[in-house]
Amino acid sequence: MIIRSRAPVRIAYGGGGTDLAPFCKDHGGCVLSSTINKYIYVTLVPRNDKNVNIISVDYKRSLSFNSISEIEFDGDIDLIKAVILKMEPSYGFDLFLRSDIPPNTGLGSSGSVAVATIGAFNHIRKENRLNNYDIAELAYHIESNDLNNVGGRQDQYAAVFGGFNLIQFDRDSIVKVIPINIQKDFIYELEKHLVLAFVSDRGQSGEIQTILVDQQIKSNSNKLSDKTKILLELKSLCNQMYDCLAKGELDKFGKLLNQSWLVKRNLSEKITNQGIDSIYNEIKSVGALGGKITGAGGGGCMVFFSKSNKEHIIVNKLNELGCQVIDFSFDKDGLVTWELEKKNRNLK
Repeated sequence: MIIRSRAPVRIAYGGGGTDLAPFCKDHGGCVLSSTINKYIYVTLVPRNDKNVNIISVDYKRSLSFNSISEIEFDGDIDLIKAVILKMEPSYGFDLFLRSDIPPNTGLGSSGSVAVATIGAFNHIRKENRLNNYDIAELAYHIESNDLNNVGGRQDQYAAVFGGFNLIQFDRDSIVKVIPINIQKDFIYELEKHLVLAFVSDRGQSGEIQTILVDQQIKSNSNKLSDKTKILLELKSLCNQMYDCLAKGELDKFGKLLNQSWLVKRNLSEKITNQGIDSIYNEIKSVGALGGKITGAGGGGCMVFFSKSNKEHIIVNKLNELGCQVIDFSFDKDGLVTWELEKKNRNLK
């Protein structure tokens, strides 16, 4: 038997940072996002022995163990290892992972990796199978607790549920995924007007963690009130963007993207830099109503909302600036798993 899974990455439009503790615990947070048709794929092939083989195409890594008891964290694809140890398979297996996008783009790919890998192992379970909320929460806790990576919950929940969602993080740690009921015409319009591009490399993971830590509120900091006000404004703008999508007020949505970016950049001096600012200003000058970095900041992908029929001009300008435009459409399925018999596939 062969088990396969895929989980999409996401574009985050607003609310990033409000899903981080302690803000979300004190005030409640929310994030607006949609998943796109760029996926993390996982193939799980159970073995008749205890051997474990892991192949990650994107990280160009191939690891082998005599059993899962030999697996240790050493900085080498630890996220995949952590999922395996948490899922506790009683069988040996071959695990193969690949992605439609490279790592470190700011599209939430690490959350999607965890979700897709959990999904594959969960599919084969006969008992104690996890539901969607369980999978998202487990993926979050693996990154946050087991690997001590600073981050919020938005990526994992987006990857599991898919589609357009307002994800709310209540003060008592309850997460609510609220699908946005958008008319198809508005979805087509949004897909037409959005331009996604990889604009620059992000720093090492440690630098991204620093950006996320900068967004947190420290009770002993004199800047507590300033950061709280910024995050509260980002939360308000996120809810306004949600209303715009629900009503089909797309130009207003684009302008709110711009407003949200201008507010967000005040959380940390590392969120943007001269290169990112230059690209953003150039793209606005040729027809974008607004845009933003899609992840924590420091580089990766940016998404822009174009004025009507200006998309081609924005694409040309991005190419001229050395950015890589990424064609996409929206995903509505989220995490998907399936299985097939080995005899139907050539595994050699």
